[in-house]
Amino acid sequence: MAVDSQEKVWVSFKYENLPIFCFGCGRLGHGVKECQ
Repeated sequence: MAVDSQEKVWVSFKYENLPIFCFGCGRLGHGVKECQ
C-alpha cells in the first residue's frame, strides 16, 4: 500500500465468513480431504 511516492506500508487484515478453501486445488467450497 503506497502512502506517498517514497514510503510503503503493510496493512494487516482478516476476512470473515469466507467459504471453505481447498489448499490442494485452490478452489472454494470444499477442503483438501474432499478434493478430487
